Amino acid sequence: MISLKILKAVLKTATVENKDLVLKELISHIGNNYDYNNKRAEHIIEMLIDEEVVVTKDKINLEWIEQHPESLRYSHDKYNFRNFKVDSVDNIDCVVRVKYEYIEKINEDRDAVSYTDTYSNVSFLDYPEILK
Repeated sequence: MISLKILKAVLKTATVENKDLVLKELISHIGNNYDYNNKRAEHIIEMLIDEEVVVTKDKINLEWIEQHPESLRYSHDKYNFRNFKVDSVDNIDCVVRVKYEYIEKINEDRDAVSYTDTYSNVSFLDYPEILK
C-alpha cells in the first residue's frame, strides 16, 4: 500500500486539472465494471460532497451481521459462526470485510474438528441495514 504521507505530498502538489482527470478516470473505471444503477459511482460523488457518507468501521452494525449470517455465506444454515469482527471498509467497492470463524454443524461435536478463520465481503449497497 502506498504510504499516506506520500499520498498527502502528491495531493498537495497535484494540479486541480490532474485531480479532476483522475476522478473522471476513477468513475469511468467503475462504470466499465459491474456497477448496478451506478451506485458505486454515486457513492464516490457523495463522498466528495459530504464526508459523513464515508463509511468507517465505527459506522458498521456488527450486531446486525451476527443476526444475518445469510449476508456472509451461502447455505449459512449449515454452519455455526462466532467471533465476528469488522476488518476493513472499502468505500470504492462499497463493501465491508467481516472476519469470523465457522464450523459445519455436522462437525460441531467432534473434538478433532475446529472452527475455521475466514472472511466475507458484505455490500453496504445491497445490505444498507449493515450501517448504523
